[in-house]
Amino acid sequence: MKFRHCGAKLLDDTEFVELVPVRLERAWKFLAGEERDFVKVQGHNEVLRYAAFSYFIPVESYADNKFGGVAVLVERDDAHQVAGHMFGLMPTELQESDLQDACAEVCNIFADTLILYLSGTDDINMGLPVMATEQQYQYIVTHFIDSTIYASQRDSRTLFVGVYYGTRPQR
Repeated sequence: MKFRHCGAKLLDDTEFVELVPVRLERAWKFLAGEERDFVKVQGHNEVLRYAAFSYFIPVESYADNKFGGVAVLVERDDAHQVAGHMFGLMPTELQESDLQDACAEVCNIFADTLILYLSGTDDINMGLPVMATEQQYQYIVTHFIDSTIYASQRDSRTLFVGVYYGTRPQR
């Protein structure tokens, strides 16, 4: 059984997986001002789709030679929700750059929430969030060994958060 350090407590994988949706829900409430439930998605390969605001933040764990990252797929309505709440603006006042900035921050905060998937240590290098093109996103989805996906559905909006990881190839 693998244990992960989470704050001052060690959690086994089952406890950790159960804790992740709670942390994502708290982060979204803080960022967007609305409550959403997140669930781990089973059989996610056929469900995932590129979204208007698809961001990826690369992460590397030196301790166990893993690399990967966190992806956040945000639909336009959710981007308006989070940007409006973050910046205190009405949807009609938001610029495209506001939506991009807000979604990049969502990716950053969610990556911080999920980072323990890559390593139980603090020997981690986390990059900056980048907006992924559809081709870049497809590469991410198909070229990592493993992934864990969480989703939140509200009305007709679906927000996806994915953790992608693998072992660094030998040079």
